Amino acid sequence: MKKRTLVFLATMLCLNISTGCMAQDNNIPDATSKDIETSMQEGSTSVRSQNGGTSYETAYKNLLSFKSEDYSNSTVDEFDQLLTSTGDLSVLFEDYSTVAEKISEDDENYDFITITMNASLDEIYCKELNDEIGFECRVMKRGNLTEPLNEEEQKILEAEPIYDFQFYASCYIHYQITDKTLTVEKRDEALKTFRDDLQSYVDTLSEEEIANGNVKELLEKKAQEIADNLEVKKMELDFDVQTISVAGNGIEIDG
Repeated sequence: MKKRTLVFLATMLCLNISTGCMAQDNNIPDATSKDIETSMQEGSTSVRSQNGGTSYETAYKNLLSFKSEDYSNSTVDEFDQLLTSTGDLSVLFEDYSTVAEKISEDDENYDFITITMNASLDEIYCKELNDEIGFECRVMKRGNLTEPLNEEEQKILEAEPIYDFQFYASCYIHYQITDKTLTVEKRDEALKTFRDDLQSYVDTLSEEEIANGNVKELLEKKAQEIADNLEVKKMELDFDVQTISVAGNGIEIDG
């Protein structure tokens, strides 16, 4: 089954998730640090705009309220239950959606948002629906920017750059936590290594290798190699490459 991208979760079953997860509040462990709980409570009181939405700045601040000094030492289960205890998960999913669509890779909190919060929110979502947990890795390679022919084209290309070659692929890491003592740090480290190593591999491929070879097969082989080398304890990993798109220089491949 194709996994959902969390960008869209704000509009999907949030109220059902909130109701189901809040029923477990009485079972939330008291093992997380006091400063995590304090910051969580502060983050739950977001300032909503008149149209019911949240500004990027407010959503960003709300998500960072969970990033205490020792959040990474919490177990994954503790951190996930901390998120469910906010009282309204629809707000949390909306905040994530707002930030994930705009956050820059240069942001110092990029990994916390796109790995830690991404993974935990997906875990909450999938557990509620008894679905398989999956973490999406997006990899890409771009060629040269298209040169504008006039000022009008320059304005258009500044807003939406066009490349003479562009490759995009999405790979999902399906994982199962086999030991509840697994920490957020160890989970995130595995997901980050997988994502970054797969992108580093794509960076080494030539446009010809991507366009003329079986790039899906190449990615699957490399993903398996990365997974085998991770040797992650307390997690079982699997993966699949779902979307492939190659465009440019007269080439158009989607699969």
